[in-house]
Order: sequence, then structure tokens, then C-alpha cells
Amino acid sequence: MVSWIGFEKLQGSQQHNFEILCRALMRLHYAQHGRFAALANQPGVEFHLHLDSPCALGKPGEWHGWQCRWFGLPTGTALGAARRKKIEDALAKT
Repeated sequence: MVSWIGFEKLQGSQQHNFEILCRALMRLHYAQHGRFAALANQPGVEFHLHLDSPCALGKPGEWHGWQCRWFGLPTGTALGAARRKKIEDALAKT
């Protein structure tokens, strides 16, 4: 289990650290099923995967992209309109 309290104490931007964590987890679990790419300063998605073999994500030929957002909210706090808008804007850029 991830210790979010420990995670928040890491050096550097929490947003950047969260993106690195998400990318590493997806690469670990799914990169063997296709072509994994994480380009610097991509608008919209942080990384994506084009499937060459079937897996839990889908079938060959499908593209999957990830947009990672760190919102250090207390448990039970609603996402809210402003945060939701940031996510929607990032997906629209994609």
C-alpha cells in the first residue's frame, strides 16, 4: 500500500512525482503488451500505450493514454468544479 503521507514528503513537485509513479506502475504492468511512450511536455496525456497483444486493458490495435492529476485532498472531499475543469481541459487537448 502506498503511504500518501510519505509520498507528500518527497522532494520535488507532488504533481510530477505522482505522474512518475503512475507511469512506472502502468509500464510495469502493461508495457510488455505493446509500445509504451512517455514524451516530454505532451499536451493532454502524460504517456500512452499502443497494444500489440491482448491484456486486461484491451485488444491489439487499441491505444490507451493516461492523464495524471495529483489533488492532495482530504478523504471525503469532493473533486470540485475547478479541478474537474482542469481534467476536462487536459483531455480536450488530447
